[in-house]
Amino acid sequence: MFDFVTLGSATKDTFLFLDKALLKPGVNKHFLEIPTDKKIDVNKVLEFSGGSATNAAATFSAFGKKSAVIAKIGNDEYGQFVMNDLNKRKISTELIKVSNGETPFSRI
Repeated sequence: MFDFVTLGSATKDTFLFLDKALLKPGVNKHFLEIPTDKKIDVNKVLEFSGGSATNAAATFSAFGKKSAVIAKIGNDEYGQFVMNDLNKRKISTELIKVSNGETPFSRI
């Protein structure tokens, strides 16, 4: 029996931390300008499972609640990353559907 079962997306989120990026004024406040014609030094990389279902389940689990995720991931390395991350957080993965194809991902 679960305290919470979340339903939604499951992704692999990668956060890239940069020293050199330029914040420019734009239509909706500001935007980050990253040059595309040269390499960019990345100082730090953090990777997590992400998406609406996994983020909510991680929050509930952090408060000691027994949580499970209903989501679909691909049979790929990103999908395996999501499963491993959820297992580390003591979130049940028994309701996750693994299918052929790719797991969604983001680079932020």
